[in-house]
Amino acid sequence: MDEVRLLLKLPDWFEVPTPIGASRPDWAIVFQHQDAFGQAHERLYLVCETKGSTDEAALRLLESLRIDCARAHFGEIEVPYEVATNAEGLRQALLTRRAP
Repeated sequence: MDEVRLLLKLPDWFEVPTPIGASRPDWAIVFQHQDAFGQAHERLYLVCETKGSTDEAALRLLESLRIDCARAHFGEIEVPYEVATNAEGLRQALLTRRAP
């Protein structure tokens, strides 16, 4: 994907404490996007959790709650958080988001 400038597999020790236990996101991505004026910008765009399904009903309850807590945590620091099953799904989610 041309838009990805850096893809970093987060180490096993990287975790986000949540009220129901630690969340361990898989990836950090620096993603390039163009603003309304056509200017390119790069930034840490999200921390991504990879799962076999994006259907939270199909995930175990505890896993689903951890995802919700991680999404709230990263939302507070303005880092979008996605659950993805494949690269193209992630790409589409990133392209539909706009950096502030």
